[in-house]
Amino acid sequence: MIKGFGIFSFFVFLILCFQIGEFGPGFAVWFLSLLLVSSGVTAYALFLFPESMEEH
Repeated sequence: MIKGFGIFSFFVFLILCFQIGEFGPGFAVWFLSLLLVSSGVTAYALFLFPESMEEH
């Protein structure tokens, strides 16, 4: 279940990566950069979450 959230967060990260090039400088790029960092960190952390801590 937790790895599934990590995969979802990774796909959000990829979608945002493709979208950031379409905006000019300003608030939109700053906001997308913030979302990129947070979704990337979340995906990475959830991918590395130890399976022994998951409830079965």
